[in-house]
Amino acid sequence: MSALVHWLLSLLARLPLSWLQALGALLGRLIYRVSPGFAARLRENLASSQIAGNYQVYEKLVKQVAAETGK
Repeated sequence: MSALVHWLLSLLARLPLSWLQALGALLGRLIYRVSPGFAARLRENLASSQIAGNYQVYEKLVKQVAAETGK
């Protein structure tokens, strides 16, 4: 098992940083979609920060924060 992990990590290490960041953003969005607990905590934390002025800004920020979490 550790040989497989080593091989996978060495493969990922060869990718450009921009690809890794895009992959991380995709994984962050995926986790947000499939994990209700994570999604609820993210929304609760963002709402309590009171950064968003209105609902449209809030929804946009939720998507951005989910993507940034994966990076």
